[in-house]
Amino acid sequence: MSSTKVETETSSEGKIGNGPSNDPDIVLEVINLRKYFPLEAGYLFKRKVADIKAVDGVSFKLKKGETLGLVGESGCGKSTIAKTLTFLHKPTSGEIWFKGRDLRLLSRKELREVARDLTMVFQDPAASLDPRFTVMQSILEPLEIHNLVDETEKYGIVRDLLLRVGLSPHHAYRYPHELSGGQQQRVGIARALTLQPQVIILDEPVSALDVSVRASIINLLIQLQDDFKFSYIFIAHDLSVVRKISHKVAVMYLGKLMEYGNVGDVYDDPMHPYTQALMSAVPIPDPTVKKERIHLKGEVPTPINPPVGCRFCTRCRYVRQKCFLEEPELKEFENGKLVACHFAEEIKAGTHKLADELVDAEITE
Repeated sequence: MSSTKVETETSSEGKIGNGPSNDPDIVLEVINLRKYFPLEAGYLFKRKVADIKAVDGVSFKLKKGETLGLVGESGCGKSTIAKTLTFLHKPTSGEIWFKGRDLRLLSRKELREVARDLTMVFQDPAASLDPRFTVMQSILEPLEIHNLVDETEKYGIVRDLLLRVGLSPHHAYRYPHELSGGQQQRVGIARALTLQPQVIILDEPVSALDVSVRASIINLLIQLQDDFKFSYIFIAHDLSVVRKISHKVAVMYLGKLMEYGNVGDVYDDPMHPYTQALMSAVPIPDPTVKKERIHLKGEVPTPINPPVGCRFCTRCRYVRQKCFLEEPELKEFENGKLVACHFAEEIKAGTHKLADELVDAEITE
């Protein structure tokens, strides 16, 4: 959404982009978040020549015990959102409300305290663990940073966490290179649980794992959420995995939200042309069912100079002149679903024609 179009409302959750919600169940609220990376030129005297608009006006809410899935092609801004929420990247603009406080306005010391309740599990488990630390040292490190560790309780804490994530206590004395990929990811999850956070951001936590190991990690995350009421932001490319673990899903393209809603509504009845293309690629485990595959044409535009109108206009099969000139708002539909498309109602009703059919009609006339 652009800065002048942030007053979209949802009937069930209040307003998105018009101040923080008063709903006590909402633990994290992001309003019109932007993250631009400066592009510099010159050898001796560098100067900024443009901005890479990695995240450009994203808004969403996360409730206690809820999982929000972030999906989209590589480079759409999913991981940038994760790193911005944890202040590994400083946001360019927008608001990040966590437990009633705007994180942008907090001091470094206050952000350090917030880190106890807002943590992250990274995509590469091997790279996220210090190779010089044993598993015990890696798990205890967050407690030591916040001065919460008790020397007499160290082993008990590590033992309980390892058992909780499906590892044995003897793994505490191993180094990361002595563990498999699945075991390394379980250690990363155990480390994230050390401070008992309220929100855990999972940046493609299973993409580097085998299918069998992937299933066990997903089941572990679901069980932990049932036991401790964690809230997850789950980032992944595997749409079937996102559907299994998520309650809501946000579809991103080139730094913006295209569609947002309950996972069943978005998967079973996608309304945005980009979401339809993504869902058409999800395999069905039934060889007798034939599914239309929507193949997107063209390349993803550069985030340095994105299209003026709809970000998806250069690849959309329903594109019309208005799509090139005006940026669509996130409009609300049934069940609180939000869709950023000028012609979403026509597409849902099945009355909208393909772009090549419109051209043929104009030529005929």
